[in-house]
Amino acid sequence: MKKKSITAGQTDTETIRIPSALSALCDPADVTKKLQTFSGKITYRKDKLKIDYEILRSWFDVSCRRTIEHISSLFRQPKIKDVDTILMVGGFSESSVLKTMVKSAFQNKRIIIPEEAGTAVLKGAVMFGHNPLIIQSRIARCSYGISVYRDFDPSTHPIEKSFLHEGVRKCKDVFALHVMKG
Repeated sequence: MKKKSITAGQTDTETIRIPSALSALCDPADVTKKLQTFSGKITYRKDKLKIDYEILRSWFDVSCRRTIEHISSLFRQPKIKDVDTILMVGGFSESSVLKTMVKSAFQNKRIIIPEEAGTAVLKGAVMFGHNPLIIQSRIARCSYGISVYRDFDPSTHPIEKSFLHEGVRKCKDVFALHVMKG
């Protein structure tokens, strides 16, 4: 929830409540000692962790930077180099920090972040479950299939996977392709 509420221009501290079950696992003195390395920018009292905004913001740097790098690499692919719109969905897309970085990095693109972006993926999965034809096309990142038995073909199947079934030589663990990568 905090990743949604932290804003790019924030300068104060943020308080995170630590669940009592988690607090019970920690020795408060040990936690306080470990937090001394942050020069008072993170404090722990009872069930609350107070964190200086700059420390909290730095926790987003790697994931935001890698997200920008990934999107940039996608736009270098010939099939989508001319796409001019980015649709951001999922919980992290509601982060003000990520939104600001994406908008800054892709100023020449239209950025769309729907209301309740965090539940958009779930809603899409439910809609697809009710009507698989709702998705017109997609590009698969991996090939998908299942392991099946086939009639044994010595030119393509390894001998160690062959077995006899009702008098017919079969091959086990043959990959039956359902969706091909790309």
